[in-house]
Amino acid sequence: MALQTAIRHPARVNTLVVISIPFKRTGWYPEIQTGMTSLAPEFFVGTPMYEAYRRVAPRPDDFPRLVANMKEAI
Repeated sequence: MALQTAIRHPARVNTLVVISIPFKRTGWYPEIQTGMTSLAPEFFVGTPMYEAYRRVAPRPDDFPRLVANMKEAI
């Protein structure tokens, strides 16, 4: 999304650091693809990502939905 913003609105983006953004799912190494499909919400409990989500999410109990969306996006 940030990359699209930079492309569409270059005058509004001063600096963009892009790290590891495959264009397609097939751009990931097979091992990464396999690992990402096995993600589960319980893997994140106690992590900074989980804690931040719980702090700011309008519906903190929807964390499993976020993980499902992440898996779908990969």
